[in-house]
Amino acid sequence: EFLRGLPKPTRLSYGESEAQHVELFRPADTERLLASVGEDGGAGALPTVVIVHGGFFKDKWSARNTQTASLVPFLLERGLAVGLVEYRRRGMPGGTYPGPEEDVTAALAAVAARPEVDASRMVVVGHSAGATLAIAACERARAAG
Repeated sequence: EFLRGLPKPTRLSYGESEAQHVELFRPADTERLLASVGEDGGAGALPTVVIVHGGFFKDKWSARNTQTASLVPFLLERGLAVGLVEYRRRGMPGGTYPGPEEDVTAALAAVAARPEVDASRMVVVGHSAGATLAIAACERARAAG
């Protein structure tokens, strides 16, 4: 319900499973925002918040049906791009450790590689199980350089 009426996101697949994707939402006035960032000598890309949902690692919970989806309109209104991460969960092939952690790590890399995303201004937010995965994925990314 929170995502109703928003611009259609770009779907970024980072694996073979249907659950391995990110929905990347951009603010309605992306072109103006990108132009203004470029005028100031910036990277020409948007600051981005990547959200990793919780839900006890159970497959009944997803990026679209948990409360973290309520952040998307709020963040878009403030000129931020938003990535909603979906990952393999318990009951799905690859949904037990280390699968979800590897998924979120790959999802962050997929978002950071997008030209409209300023990876140097990318923030990762997680709730419950998603917070655990967000921390682990950021640590993996940091360790990898």
